[in-house]
Amino acid sequence: KKYKTEIDEIKQRKKESGRIKKISIYVLRRLTGLTNKDIGQIFGMRYSAVSKAGMSMEKTIEEDRKLKDEVNEIISIFEV
Repeated sequence: KKYKTEIDEIKQRKKESGRIKKISIYVLRRLTGLTNKDIGQIFGMRYSAVSKAGMSMEKTIEEDRKLKDEVNEIISIFEV
């Protein structure tokens, strides 16, 4: 909802949705008990690609304060 993007759009291999997909993967890895394989099935990716995307996003978040705040805002919606 935050990005006004449908789930099917995020699943596609378009450059515009790549950042949103990586954020989605990061949030799913952080907040759920889903495995990389489970997340990969959701997005039509191999588990190794999910792992790589998640680790890449972790590094990016540490370097980009604005992105970190954005992701923390998303996570705060789900944390109680």
